[in-house]
Amino acid sequence: MKPLIGITAYNYQDNASFVTKSTYINAILLSGGTPILIPYTTDLMECRNIVEKLDGLLLPGGIDISPRLYKEEPLKEAGMSIHNIDLYEIRLILEAKKQEKPILAICRGIQILNVALGGTLYQDIDAQKAATICHNQSISIRDEMTHSVSLISDSVLYRLYQQDKIYVNSYHHQAVKDLAKTLLPTAYSLDHILEACESEDGRIIGVQWHPETLINTDKNSKKLFQYFVELCQEKC
Repeated sequence: MKPLIGITAYNYQDNASFVTKSTYINAILLSGGTPILIPYTTDLMECRNIVEKLDGLLLPGGIDISPRLYKEEPLKEAGMSIHNIDLYEIRLILEAKKQEKPILAICRGIQILNVALGGTLYQDIDAQKAATICHNQSISIRDEMTHSVSLISDSVLYRLYQQDKIYVNSYHHQAVKDLAKTLLPTAYSLDHILEACESEDGRIIGVQWHPETLINTDKNSKKLFQYFVELCQEKC
């Protein structure tokens, strides 16, 4: 039986439909999992029932995260955020962690994961002078790898990739600032922006780049998704 992997879907662009990018769906399919879209709901109690039926949770990219969640006022450079969507994903994360379901968090995903577990964010890495390299490349070629990331040894990513340094694609202006105490840093960019993290047992992984758009061209991205789906398979 293939593992059922939930992917969150939103309706902030069109109230008539729930959407997530096909690249996340295809990455799970290509790695041997069955993707299930989880529509946004304000019924947070329903999140427990949803997670119980899943073998893993994938948190995709998306809009900004409300600074209210880490007790800050929004900077003028902050983008659109929807507080209720943040609360919905946080509840899914906490339920998945409680039920020991694997989590893969991508771009916005690593940010909401960090906030859910008690960390903070840079609202805008340029405005807050955290970045010195480009982290927000043109979206016209999403599979173009533009900047380097250094991997920390003795991490899941290092064991998977067997490299000290890799190149990644990058589309973000927010980033992890103070990492949640229950997460371990596993990769940094040259300007010391945190690019990846994981739980101590390696069952929760967050990356700031977009491996789902690289899965057809980059062997490391394939390894990451295969690792995640194999973890989910154990929960079947």
